[in-house]
Amino acid sequence: MAIAQQQLDPDMSWLIKAARQLLRPVARLLVGKLSCQIAIELLKAAYVEEARSQLMRENPDQRVTKSLLSLLTGLDTRVVSAVEAENSYTAVRAKDLCPEADILHAWCQQQTYQDPETGKPAILPITGRGVSFQTLVSRTAGRNVTYATVLRRLTESGNLEEVDEDHVRIISPHYNAIDASEQTVIEIGIASIDRLGRTVMHNLKAKPPAPKWLHQDRWTRYIPADQVDTLRTRIRSLLTEDISNVEAELDRCETPLRKEGCTTVGVGWFYWEDPDEHCGITESR
Repeated sequence: MAIAQQQLDPDMSWLIKAARQLLRPVARLLVGKLSCQIAIELLKAAYVEEARSQLMRENPDQRVTKSLLSLLTGLDTRVVSAVEAENSYTAVRAKDLCPEADILHAWCQQQTYQDPETGKPAILPITGRGVSFQTLVSRTAGRNVTYATVLRRLTESGNLEEVDEDHVRIISPHYNAIDASEQTVIEIGIASIDRLGRTVMHNLKAKPPAPKWLHQDRWTRYIPADQVDTLRTRIRSLLTEDISNVEAELDRCETPLRKEGCTTVGVGWFYWEDPDEHCGITESR
């Protein structure tokens, strides 16, 4: 749902823009891998968890009520109760992760689409009004999703194989939109986003004499295309040297065994480019 700019309090419109900018990279990581509906449910759970943690930190002797949680999150108290009644991170079923997974699940579980002799997923006609891949997609994912789009996605993922030009069969019933290397990149990236978020939150809350944590970026829009490869290599070299120095300092200060009173300390580095920005002119998105 779009938020009309003229309906926003001018003093708070920046927060909507900031939230959108924050959520875009998260969406970029999840699109095609996790359905929006599941992401929304997980966001609700995260809101409730963070609201409860915030209230407990600020007022450790005060009871955290559903009313307070509702006030901080904007969620109905019934939704708060439902979220806290179940672990949203484990309650998600594999078939609900995305439409592709749901289609494969229906094909494997519904008797209509099974071979009557073996009980296994049947080879299906690709199109047709009866029992076919086309009707399976329509009944499972809705009429707005075309069977051709799903067929291409599931064939590319290695889940389906076209027997001939008119029939298709399942090769693997487990849809996985992420390979092992992508999983590692996503896990590292999400961990970095989480740590950066902790830095931002600390700096929001820090009051003198408590020091703010270092948070700096350096960037420019005026790098000629023919200089990018050279600059990328030089910055990698600089960062690699800096990483080695920081690792040596961490090694110097850390105790051999973790004990009470220890604090986790870390520093992060990353390099980025935006090919859509050139010479200060940003293309519309």
